[in-house]
Amino acid sequence: MAIDVKKIEKLFSSRSSWTLFKEALIDILTEKDSRSSILVFGIISIIPAGLIGVSKDTVELTYKAVSNLNSIILALFAIVFTGYALFQALVNNDLLRRLLIADAKKSRKVSGDDNAGRSKLQESNEYFIKLMMSIISAIVINVLLLLVIGSLPKDFCLPLNNTINNTMAAILIWIYFLYMFRILWEMKSFVYNMFQLFNAHAGSKAIELLKKQDEE
Repeated sequence: MAIDVKKIEKLFSSRSSWTLFKEALIDILTEKDSRSSILVFGIISIIPAGLIGVSKDTVELTYKAVSNLNSIILALFAIVFTGYALFQALVNNDLLRRLLIADAKKSRKVSGDDNAGRSKLQESNEYFIKLMMSIISAIVINVLLLLVIGSLPKDFCLPLNNTINNTMAAILIWIYFLYMFRILWEMKSFVYNMFQLFNAHAGSKAIELLKKQDEE
């Protein structure tokens, strides 16, 4: 089967990092699987967010939570970056051809650009980039929170009613936990995509062996 030249041309199409970042957020928040996981993690996040929000040590506990989650997120970024490097290393000529021939599972219009007719190679490339963009957004949020919360006194609270303070704190912490858990859950798709890639690579190697066997 011949390679569609249009699929190769799409690999050279220029898209800004901001566009990819927005697409990454849209995927996290609006995909069918995302909506179900958001509901689950939204319910789960209520408990820790409520406990921290009503605690006398809200500032200290929030700082520790953000610090711990940031350490995990940084480790995940290293894992995804390594996975992307492996993806590039495993793409030999035969696998490259097959990825270019295969159509992406889903395509859509983004920012007025017709994204139809993408290859599996482009879809895989964009997935890794969008995942890393999402993780970078989490790192930026965590760094900002660590700087802000680290500068607050341990007994800091707004000049409002204690109930209002606790409620606002709990809601903000709940939103934060929900976003972080959603990004952590996306590693499920990362592992699955790496599994698919290794299968494709092994299949490509197996075909080469069969060809050599036939020649012999």
